[in-house]
Amino acid sequence: MKTSDTGSKEKKWLIASSAGDLWRRFRTERLSLPVALRRRFWVRMFIGFVFAVAVCCGVTLLGKWLDSKGMTAWDRTSLRWIVEEMPLFSFYNATIFESFGNIALTVPLLALTMIIAIRRQAPLIAIGFFMGYVILRPLIYTGWWIWDRARPELVAGGIASPPFHSYPSGHATISIFVYGFMTWLWWRATGSRLEKALTVFILGVLLLLVGWARLRLGTHWPSDIVAGFLIGGTWLGGVIWAIKAGDYYSAGDSSDG
Repeated sequence: MKTSDTGSKEKKWLIASSAGDLWRRFRTERLSLPVALRRRFWVRMFIGFVFAVAVCCGVTLLGKWLDSKGMTAWDRTSLRWIVEEMPLFSFYNATIFESFGNIALTVPLLALTMIIAIRRQAPLIAIGFFMGYVILRPLIYTGWWIWDRARPELVAGGIASPPFHSYPSGHATISIFVYGFMTWLWWRATGSRLEKALTVFILGVLLLLVGWARLRLGTHWPSDIVAGFLIGGTWLGGVIWAIKAGDYYSAGDSSDG
């Protein structure tokens, strides 16, 4: 019987056993948090979500109103200038840079960050990042539900534009949340001012690349990108605020900043 048990353990996949160990560690760390702290975290998450939804509705309604005042004409002129006069990269290269905002890259980054957070005994960071990422979709869909804005067709007849609503940009919303969150973790983990400045610079470059690439492909109007950054940035602030209710990036850190 013992031999059989040993054999079954030897045949168990490494990835399965590692995932199980990680889950048990996460569960232990989560349950070790004071109940009051967990309650405060979820209350802040809820408040942050309500505020983000309000901002999403407000930004979308404002964009819809500005559209009736000529915003699309400005968008059209700006997009044409970006594509024809200021192309930072070719159409092909734009398909590469816009991938920074795709699920294929952001989901692995989400998983890696969660694993590191769990191993660093920071369960609220793992929960906050995961829940924040999941809730991004409802925020984007809320904007699309309010305004079914059509995608531009100025570039190659709209060949790169998917059959979804345009405002706000999903890529912009996801990018500022994911990379903004990772930048915040990096920022609070370092004591170097130069390194802090580097984190902000890298974040700015990533957001510029994603936003500009989406415009170069003709998949969004410029105002779609701005709206996505505003909505995603608001939700990012709410998630960070919730995590700062009591979790810390490194074990033994007594600060809340």
